[in-house]
Formats: sequence, structure tokens, C-alpha cells
Amino acid sequence: MTPQASYQFPATHGKVAVVMPAFYARATIRSAVASVLAQSYTDVILFLVDDGSTDDTIALAKSTAGADDRLVVLRTPGRLGPAAARNVGLHSAGGCRWIAFLDSDDIWTRNKLEHQVAFAMSRGSDLVFSPVWRISEDGELAGKPVPVPATLSARRSLRTTPIVTSTVLLSTQRCGIPRMDLDIGYDDFELWTRLAATGLQLDGTEEPLAAYRIRKQSVSARKLSMSKHVWTILRRKRALGPLASAACYLSYALTAMVKHRRGRPRRAAADLLPQDLLLFMSQDGARSSE
Repeated sequence: MTPQASYQFPATHGKVAVVMPAFYARATIRSAVASVLAQSYTDVILFLVDDGSTDDTIALAKSTAGADDRLVVLRTPGRLGPAAARNVGLHSAGGCRWIAFLDSDDIWTRNKLEHQVAFAMSRGSDLVFSPVWRISEDGELAGKPVPVPATLSARRSLRTTPIVTSTVLLSTQRCGIPRMDLDIGYDDFELWTRLAATGLQLDGTEEPLAAYRIRKQSVSARKLSMSKHVWTILRRKRALGPLASAACYLSYALTAMVKHRRGRPRRAAADLLPQDLLLFMSQDGARSSE
């Protein structure tokens, strides 16, 4: 069972709904779930959305949670994809003050929510995001976190890629309960640009608060496909003209190239990972050796 956090954050700051889609995630689900339930900010409910898995993903998640009733398992009617799975979780988040996202192969530092809620309250942020540690599929490689901008304007959101979904915390008082767009393959990028376009305040922290797993077969690794989605979002969803879309697309591609080069995994950096991330990852390592 995941150890309970001893720190009690003031209840007036509100409950955080964590939305986690999962599809055949047995190799990483333990560390992801543990990193949510062990948060120093304890007013949390984790909506784990099983997107048609037939392996023991959910059994492992429940085993990790033990008697902790903050884990709520939801299911989609078959394989629908991460955007639709996130919408199932978002539909259940009514009444929560904050919404956070965590993919089933990523991990949070233990102070992630505490840090971001305090940051958002002090800055008046509507959405907060953070740098990430990049780890390989085996959890042994790490690259130095790439800094994110202190704030992200609507214009800049179309020209760069600083937001990793697993680092996002948003205020439902200002953002409402958002929905992922099912018409586009790059649903998270579409959402961030949509929120930025409404004038909401999107702010980045200096401290890296999550580990992002680089998977060869993940959606984010299909660079050509994602590039096509970016172009569609710029032209159809944000309604930019051809020249403006081309300028934003070129900037997006260049900044993505720089980000991935700067965040390239390096084995020598592995010892720089925070100890709590290593502790969470060790749970998956213990399971994989069984």
C-alpha cells in the first residue's frame, strides 16, 4: 500500500481531480498511481480511466492503492484513445477546485501538487505547467529538464511546445471543466492553445515536478503525424491564415527540435533525479522482475 502523506495542506485550497488514462499500462501503472496517492497535498481524487485494457493494469493499480479510497476506476466502452479517456475522467471532476493530468507512464515528484497549487494561488494563475525530467522506457536514463517560459501568451502558445500534459494543473473556477477535442490527434496541444486564446493566464514554474517517459511507440513519438495535427490546429481550430500558420509552424518545429536536443537522455544524468522519483520507479522495477 502507498504510504500516506503526513503533510496536511489547508482544505480551503480545494480538491484536485487527477485524470489518468491507461491502456495496457501494467509496466508503469504502479509508479504513476503511487506518485499521486503519496502527494504532500492530500486533498486529491484520482480518476483512473481504463481505455479497454485486458491485462492486469487495473489490478496492479488497486493493489498499489490498497485501502486508499481516493482511487476511482472508470472505464471506456472499448478502446477509444487518450482524448476520449481523458474526457471520461473530466466528466467526473465536477465540484473539484483543480484538475491535473498524469499519463500512466509518467511520474510526479511528491510535492508536485503542493508546489503548483501554492504557485497558482500566489500568482493568480489559471493554468500552471512545469519542466520535466526525461526518462527512458526502462527508467534508467535521464536528461536535464528544459526550462519552460514564465508565462505563455496566446501568440506564443501557437509557436512553441513547452507544456507537457502530465505537468498541468488548471483552475476550474477560471477554466471550467474542459473537454478534449476528439476531432484532432493532438488533443492536449489543441486544448492549451484554446485556453490561451481566451485570455487565461498560463504560467510555468522553474522547478521540474514530473518525470516524462520517452517511449518509442508512444503517440508523441510519431513526429510526422503530430506535425500534421499542429498544422490542422493552426489552420482549422485557431483559424490562422496561410502565412501566419506557416510562421507559427516553423517556429513550433524549430523549438521542438531544440527542446528534444537539450532534453536528450544521458545516462550520466541519472544520479540527478530526485530521490522520490527513483523510489516510485522502483515499485515498477520490483514488479517487472517477478
